[in-house]
Amino acid sequence: MKLPNIISTFLNSILILLLIGCGFKIVDKNFLNDYKISEISVTGDKKISYFLKNNLRFSNTKNASSKKINIRVEVIKDKIIKEKNIQNQITKYQISVKANVTFEMPEIKERNNFIIIEKGEYNVAARQRETLDNENKLIKNISSNLKTEIIQNLRLKLNDL
Repeated sequence: MKLPNIISTFLNSILILLLIGCGFKIVDKNFLNDYKISEISVTGDKKISYFLKNNLRFSNTKNASSKKINIRVEVIKDKIIKEKNIQNQITKYQISVKANVTFEMPEIKERNNFIIIEKGEYNVAARQRETLDNENKLIKNISSNLKTEIIQNLRLKLNDL
């Protein structure tokens, strides 16, 4: 009866030691608040670049930190036909946006980059104005998702440095 209790206690203590020493650390979500985005350069599609630059600028306005980050984003937009009907009329488009993000910290001369790809599709409406509205809504949504992904990836990359 004593031997199984000793083995159980021994295995539990080894399990606890392994879990404590694994090196896992929680990502600090406020870590980006220690940095100020000093320069944002966005090239590529004009509409997505405009939305993305404004979203990134306004997400970091309340920060007055001494640690600065320069961000350069290259946006590539592809618009392809997703579906056609029996009459060979286009019914759906797919927009794919690829953002190649490069960031650098001038104080420590550190440079890093990552790539984000966002996709979405929209329906072709009976009127051209409705189709353009559907496309604009999708572009705004994709731009917002890109901003969120860029900030999330910046947190992860800066937390590792």
